[in-house]
Amino acid sequence: MRPRLATLFVLLVATAAVAATALGPGDPTAVLVDGFTAPCRTTVGPDGSLYVGDLGDHIIYKVTLDGTRTPFNDDIADPRGMSFDPFGNMLVGGRGDGTVWRVSPEGVASPFLTGITWPIRARVGPDGDIWVAAVDSVYHFDAMGREIERIDVISQDIGAYGLQFSPEGDLYITSWGKFGILEDGIVTLVPITEGVRNGGPHFDTSGNAYWIHESVEEGDTHRMVLADRNLTVTDAAFANFAVAPCSHVFGRDATGATTNRQYVSLRDGTIVEINAAGIPAPGVPETGLRLTDVVESEVVEELLLQSSAVTDDQLHFLDVIGNNEGAFDIGDFRAYLIATGTVE
Repeated sequence: MRPRLATLFVLLVATAAVAATALGPGDPTAVLVDGFTAPCRTTVGPDGSLYVGDLGDHIIYKVTLDGTRTPFNDDIADPRGMSFDPFGNMLVGGRGDGTVWRVSPEGVASPFLTGITWPIRARVGPDGDIWVAAVDSVYHFDAMGREIERIDVISQDIGAYGLQFSPEGDLYITSWGKFGILEDGIVTLVPITEGVRNGGPHFDTSGNAYWIHESVEEGDTHRMVLADRNLTVTDAAFANFAVAPCSHVFGRDATGATTNRQYVSLRDGTIVEINAAGIPAPGVPETGLRLTDVVESEVVEELLLQSSAVTDDQLHFLDVIGNNEGAFDIGDFRAYLIATGTVE
């Protein structure tokens, strides 16, 4: 069979396979951008742009909301899990060199966290602290990169590949086929009926969990699974794919607010968008606390009256970026003003 006819035949077979599957609430999907080799690492930036780590050419690309693609960084030899820190920099796990890289908004990379075995994924918690999945361990750092603890999880019968915070602030850890909640160094395994792959779930603000399911068993299909806040599956085929999915993420709008748009990377180099009409609520941000979430007038009120709308998580963050003495004070306030660019 000639090459073009063979390609057409494969596409027709794949399309027929999806057509034979009942459509889910997340169907039909629409192509956002294509032409990648292996776009299997994704995150969304503060401006709503999608950032794609291509594991084929080891380049991180920026994709705007209209699908325009431009190279963002090519300095990191093996870019893995990506997310943004509270200051708007991208954190990238460099699996090959044991480093979590910090990439500026201009695309300049510098080492941030070093000496980590296989840093797969980084996440920022509700208090601004940084958590790094590293296969056999989970590392916990404060927002300035000071190590707080290293938690051995492999001895607790789970690997550290996926990390995600729920709306309630629970930290979920996932590896192939397993879910767990990590709290105070202890992993509590959560039984599930539909296998999760290494990437783990994403939550919406109502507590629903979404994860991609790459078929590896005969008779199975490539799909997205929807579960409630207890991880009870409510739709095992929320969305369906002709090609294996390898990454997914909730989108943001131009203001940085998380939306109900959700993007899925496929192993054929395509990124598709789930039917947003089927997604009941916006996603939980991958960056649990951003500097821009802290309101200056409220910080002033806290400093003067020690009573304001500033949350305990935000006070922790302000102390960490300041003098790190365990309580919010005038030194922390000055550090906050420097971080926001109000003073030099």
